Amino acid sequence: MHNLNLKSLVPLDKINVDNKTVVVRVDFNVPLKDGKITDTARIDAARKTIDYLLDHNCKIILLSHLSRIKTADDIKSGKKTLLPVCNYLKTIYGENNVFFATDWLSPVINTFIKKEMKHKQIVLFENTRYQDFDLIKNQLTKKESKCDEALAKQWANLGDIFVNDAFATIHRKHASNYGIIKHSKKWCIGFLIKHELENILKFNANAQKPIVSIVGGVKISDKVILLNRLMSMSDYVLVGGGMSFLFLKALGHDIGKSLFESEMLQTAKDILAKYKDKIILPVDVLAADKFTDIKGKKIKVGKSFNNLMGLDIGPKTTKMFTKIIKTAKTIFWNGPTGVFEFKHFQKSSKKIVRAICYATKHNGFSLIGGGDTAFAATSFCDKSKFSFVSTGGGATLAIIQGSDLPGLNFFNK
Repeated sequence: MHNLNLKSLVPLDKINVDNKTVVVRVDFNVPLKDGKITDTARIDAARKTIDYLLDHNCKIILLSHLSRIKTADDIKSGKKTLLPVCNYLKTIYGENNVFFATDWLSPVINTFIKKEMKHKQIVLFENTRYQDFDLIKNQLTKKESKCDEALAKQWANLGDIFVNDAFATIHRKHASNYGIIKHSKKWCIGFLIKHELENILKFNANAQKPIVSIVGGVKISDKVILLNRLMSMSDYVLVGGGMSFLFLKALGHDIGKSLFESEMLQTAKDILAKYKDKIILPVDVLAADKFTDIKGKKIKVGKSFNNLMGLDIGPKTTKMFTKIIKTAKTIFWNGPTGVFEFKHFQKSSKKIVRAICYATKHNGFSLIGGGDTAFAATSFCDKSKFSFVSTGGGATLAIIQGSDLPGLNFFNK
């Protein structure tokens, strides 16, 4: 475990921000469909910090990424622009109080911020990861993602104070959340990061037994450290989703055309050998002949899959999982147990959500681990029914498994 100390992190309300120009790294990496935001949760989560700064008569400069930028088309197509986010902010803070800046390196924008921008106004800059690709040279430069110091300095010089409130990127060493701190006069963490850390550390340090962890998703290669951490601290680890097929394959079971990481078979065998009394695998699955939303066929584990692919855990497994979950005092969930986007393969995720809500209602603590898991959880149950739904996927996992957190390193010094 890393030595993350909340007391060493300076929160926003402990520094003087009155009448200042404040640069805030937020996480507005929201899902878009046809240029429209389909889930505003990450924007809404930043409002407490933004509102606080407005109440203290600040000029606010917002920096955020949106998806990854790998080609010129990623920029020219406009599919990864933050303009829809700007339009959403205008509905909250007023058409004349929110501005969108497409070129933050231009002297014009610096002049605007210093001389024309009024206090209690907001400037949202275009996707920080646009700086990962040079359109003139037509090449990938990754200035943002590789923490280019000159770029970080330019962003820091936009304001008097830097506030990091982008929880979902604290495990990344980027120019806009890490490099910028070195060149900022003052810095602190926003209310979102503080709230996230307080709740995740409840699971890490103060979890009451029985502790039940639920893991799903397809890949295990980027969750080996997490799995070992969860196995060591949990009473039970319930494995569903695509990940379960790797473990079933490691036990010698037929899994048909189900996806699994063949290069991780030995790792799965090692985990099974070490934690055989804790890991709970499916006893039946729902499968189909292709990845599509059709009625699934129930298959008992140990029987032939007849060249089908598993897309959800089966009813017996779901019943077994939910029974265990309802007895838990602490629950962590990361990774859907089935392809919940398909109506025919969402039953397990829906019932697991309800079981977590039940345990929470009966004095349990439930932590939902961000990303697709958060979307699945809130699709089937109101967010208020869980103890805490994290806004960060990888960041949440990084804290639990004890990985380095570059976005907080300067704050800890």
